[in-house]
Amino acid sequence: AECKQDLSSDILLVARRDLPAGAEITISYGDQCQEQLLFTFGFALPGGFTDGVSTPLPLMPRLGSEEEQLRAVLCGLLASAQDSNGGAGRSALVARLKWMPGADQEVDCSELFAAANIHKMEVAELRKVAAEAAKQDLRLPNFIFEGVVGDEPAAMLRQILQEWTQDLAEWDLASERFRRRANPALDQLLAYRAECLALARAALRRLEGQAKNSIGGDDGNL
Repeated sequence: AECKQDLSSDILLVARRDLPAGAEITISYGDQCQEQLLFTFGFALPGGFTDGVSTPLPLMPRLGSEEEQLRAVLCGLLASAQDSNGGAGRSALVARLKWMPGADQEVDCSELFAAANIHKMEVAELRKVAAEAAKQDLRLPNFIFEGVVGDEPAAMLRQILQEWTQDLAEWDLASERFRRRANPALDQLLAYRAECLALARAALRRLEGQAKNSIGGDDGNL
């Protein structure tokens, strides 16, 4: 069966084929990520949040100046790139964190790094990135995914991750009294928050590690 809207704006559940009386009716929730299933429908599928979690870092800036419009275009390309890499159903409004496939607790910060770089680039740098993307079938250059470029995006990202980690940790302690209650939906919500906390801490460690490498002269990204 599927949901349809009729001319009176009523939502109808319509069978796709003839069904005998008493038959079970099933519907598809569509192409949803685990986050959307949890917060829209109140459940998540088994297997954990392997498709990542949303961070507090927004992708889309307010439109106005040429600089803001360039940021919006590049962030749009970033969201499209992640969708094509298996991120369908995710929110295109914020950057996401996830674990690297097959790696033991190694975090994939590529989208977070790219978003931070785009948010803090000067207009001349934004133009160069846009020009490079235009030459590569609208694919953003690799360097913006590999690490934060400069002090400003590093400082912004560090503050976001520290505040997010603190909020998640405080909520985790406050929720201890709920853990004794038998509630599957609540258990999934607590598991999601725990996954966010683990990813945020891992991202913060990676950011700090990159800063130490930069001071040592290894990569020069910060």
